[in-house]
Amino acid sequence: MSPPDAGQHQAEQIIAGLVALGVRLACVCPGSRSTPLTVAAARHPDLRCVLRLDERGAGFHALGWGRATGAPAAVICTSGTAVANLLPAVVEASMDHVPLLILSADRPPELRGRGANQTIPQAGIFGGFPRWTKTLPPAGPDLPWAAVADALAAAVRHATRGNPGPVHLNLQLRKPLHGAPQAAPAPPRIPRVSVAPTAGLPDPARIRALLDDPTGVLLVGRLPWRHRDAVARLSRALGWPTFADITSGLRLGSGDLPTVGMIDTLLRTPRWADALRPQVVLQIGPSPLSVRLARHLQDHPPADQLQVQDHPDTQDPHGTVTWRIEGDVPALCGALADLAPPKPAPRTRWRAASDALERAAESWLSDTPGLGEIAAVRALTADLLPNGALFLSASMPVRHADRFAARNGSAVPVAANRGASGIDGVLSTAIGWGAGHGRPVTLIIGDLALLHDLNALRAAGGPMAIVVLNNDGGAIFSQLPVVAQRDVFEPWFGTPHGLGFRAAAEMFGLRYANPRTPFALIAAHRAALRAPSPTLIEVATRRDDTAAISHALDHHLGTLADTLPPPT
Repeated sequence: MSPPDAGQHQAEQIIAGLVALGVRLACVCPGSRSTPLTVAAARHPDLRCVLRLDERGAGFHALGWGRATGAPAAVICTSGTAVANLLPAVVEASMDHVPLLILSADRPPELRGRGANQTIPQAGIFGGFPRWTKTLPPAGPDLPWAAVADALAAAVRHATRGNPGPVHLNLQLRKPLHGAPQAAPAPPRIPRVSVAPTAGLPDPARIRALLDDPTGVLLVGRLPWRHRDAVARLSRALGWPTFADITSGLRLGSGDLPTVGMIDTLLRTPRWADALRPQVVLQIGPSPLSVRLARHLQDHPPADQLQVQDHPDTQDPHGTVTWRIEGDVPALCGALADLAPPKPAPRTRWRAASDALERAAESWLSDTPGLGEIAAVRALTADLLPNGALFLSASMPVRHADRFAARNGSAVPVAANRGASGIDGVLSTAIGWGAGHGRPVTLIIGDLALLHDLNALRAAGGPMAIVVLNNDGGAIFSQLPVVAQRDVFEPWFGTPHGLGFRAAAEMFGLRYANPRTPFALIAAHRAALRAPSPTLIEVATRRDDTAAISHALDHHLGTLADTLPPPT
């Protein structure tokens, strides 16, 4: 039997306490960090719950309830931009004295201010509009129930009495449904911080010695397209294995670069994981997307991890960076390339293994009937126009591309909204980003993300392929522990909506295609990028099928990886 989850227990107490104080409606938005609150609300017999796919709509739904009843409805949402989308409803509730209760899930203290994914300053995000705000720390012995009960009573009191209006209760939660609280994480290393002089690198002798390490690796996070050439030159000069995020610009059309696209798969194999023990890591920009790579380096921290970035913000969620250099990234990469000692030969086994796995994935997917999400993403990344661009939605599209993008595709700009990893405004961002680059854009977006920004179809213009992976809900939640909670998973996390997008394309005057095979997808994609106006391409999939295909492909590639000779 698994140990009790302190966060879940606290969430159950919070929901029960609010119900006792007269709260009768909860508007629930899909999210991971808010899982304990959603599960507790869905299971409470005296609380009516409604699911809203976007936070803006949830906020106004709760506002309408409060306006009609004089009692606050609770809005349950996850962290990041999800909270920010509630501002319009909070403003209206404040100006018209309508009770409203925001229950936002937040990241715990150890992740805040470190560049951790989907982590933003949420306390005070609504400015002076709430009547009262409170942030509660994670569940534990230092947070007695009496303090939580007092906060709940104060929240309802400020929402309903005297000067009614919105209140904000911000709850710091650790990973939901992961059992009893883990031991406190080890304190992060305190990095040396240098602001690079315009004439060159600080302490070049020390840096040259680090770049001479034979075990070194290069990490490249998301970067503007204009930085690509300088970082590519650095990668060639070092000859180190390069683990590059899909949004780095170094994965598609990587040519002779020592990029290792299949690092996530290789690290699932003990022999390859054991071979990756770098003493020196050079990181350009934020950390790459791969959680497995980040966890591996956290478990086996290098003696030196040098990070180059163009701003002073901390982007080190795992506390492994030892030296951060701030300055002009292309200039610093050029200086590093000039300083790198000549090496007799690049370490090619990582790249060779990655290429072998990529060919195996291509073959395996081609033998799989139908058109799944992974096959669709791989086919699209191989079919991009040389003058095109690729935009990836948060959630599953960017993850599929980061693991399975085709290296032999055209080298084009690739971007995603990863600052806070929200799924709101993805289509609008892609439209503006494509216009800024002056390139036809291929957008790969999930169904929930497109529903969030559906009215942006009116703003789409010129050749553009809007490829929506419609799995009728939130596929990413199938990868989380809540999938085992069968009574709440499908209605509150799977979030099936039963909608197709043909009618939306017709309403906004867009071309439409619904391919069922990779060949048909490529034909539709090429036609879309030749057309004078945008095309909505709907790839209909099933979440269960995607999970099964992903599991089977991982097993197939893992078996192959175990036969490949790891680097010595």
